[in-house]
Amino acid sequence: ICIIEYIFSYKIKIFPFLLTAIFLFEVTSNTLLSVKEINFPKKTSTYNETFNEIKKSFDYIEKEDPIINNFYRADTKTWTNINNPGTYNYNGLMVFDSLRNGSVMNFLKYYANYTVVDNCSTRFNDLNPVFTSILGFKYIVSQNIENHYDKINDELKYKVYKNQEYLSLGFMVNSEFKNIILSKKSPYENSNEIINNSLNKQINAIKKIYYTSIERYTEDEKYIYYDPKVGGSVIFEGIADKDCFIFANPNTNDSTINTLYINDKMVTYYDRNIPYLIEKGQKYTMKFITNSNKTNKNKLFIYLMDSNAYKSWIEEMKKNELEIIEYKKDNYIKGKINVTEDKKTLFTSIPYDDGWKVFVDGKKVKYNKLITAFIGIDLTEGEHIIEFKYIPKGLITGLIISFMSL
Repeated sequence: ICIIEYIFSYKIKIFPFLLTAIFLFEVTSNTLLSVKEINFPKKTSTYNETFNEIKKSFDYIEKEDPIINNFYRADTKTWTNINNPGTYNYNGLMVFDSLRNGSVMNFLKYYANYTVVDNCSTRFNDLNPVFTSILGFKYIVSQNIENHYDKINDELKYKVYKNQEYLSLGFMVNSEFKNIILSKKSPYENSNEIINNSLNKQINAIKKIYYTSIERYTEDEKYIYYDPKVGGSVIFEGIADKDCFIFANPNTNDSTINTLYINDKMVTYYDRNIPYLIEKGQKYTMKFITNSNKTNKNKLFIYLMDSNAYKSWIEEMKKNELEIIEYKKDNYIKGKINVTEDKKTLFTSIPYDDGWKVFVDGKKVKYNKLITAFIGIDLTEGEHIIEFKYIPKGLITGLIISFMSL
């Protein structure tokens, strides 16, 4: 009360300074508390070695393919901190951000099967080639054996792989693409929707394969039951009638184990979080083991993706890609696109945000939200120059208010 009386009794303008002091105290204390709560990796000699080895791999990528006036994404499943892309200076997915785009987070978690740790942080995986392609992941740094991607550096501890099927930041799709309704049930069925609607053709590159036998689990008409004294496994077996990717059952938890056999020989380096390519004529056997007390039989399936159909789709998408002319990180992108009669909607992997302003041939245009999270633009046939300019929503208003309050 005394302070308030002092403020209003004298003509000294200390009220703004008092507010500033309170604001700075709150921001500083909250920042210190936040940092204290974050579980950073301990900086041991192993941490330092891992950090340096990963840095070598991303430095190699930047040297071979500079990102000046260019745009692509890269990432690794090995994290050394919660903001790997900022640490190693690349465009990636493994990020912690309290202002994260909610639509993108929902897309990654529910529709694309990426790892969303919490409401603010994500982890990269290249499990589904369709999403790895449409999100523009050109390079993958990994200790795993990635049998689908091209290894371009074998000398580094963390190998550098190139995704030959990556797509540009933007590419043309059929107008039916705007009508896609994604399902929270399966990222693979969502992939079929994306492939089919981008061309307005029923390609159906991905199919569901149900189990062929159940070993040792107790079962009834609808469920299998786990007994720790007995164990058990669910078997998926067949002969590949074409080159295809095999994907483990997506309805999993921490107690689930998947083992892959090709021609009756176990794939010792199999990782359920990477796409595994099977050649035509090979026998595949996937053993699915779950320690869940009760599992619905309707959830006992895996997926196969026709590799040639997927690659043919990529080739079709590459015919009308956005050619990047100028790129200023975070706030300006300029590109050139050729629009044909059958594909008149530009899909971009730019997260939908009201702060973006889009210009086509110098004229400001409206844009749409595609597959729940990304910017799409309707275009007319012919060649166009597209510009994306970003100013955070409310920034100008905030600056004006701040200036007027001085």
